[in-house]
Amino acid sequence: MEGNKGLYDGLALDGANSNAALARLLGLPDSVVPLGFIVIGHPAQELAPQDRYDEAKVHWNGW
Repeated sequence: MEGNKGLYDGLALDGANSNAALARLLGLPDSVVPLGFIVIGHPAQELAPQDRYDEAKVHWNGW
């Protein structure tokens, strides 16, 4: 893949710490609640695809 890469990350709507941390980082007023953010840029390095699937971590009908 070439060009810009993007990432969207949604935040919890229950006033979780991630909302407050992002609001502080961006200097948002208390009346503004961030719902998510989008990061766009170029990767520092191209990594080969990895298969990180671990069947031992899959649980069916129980933990």
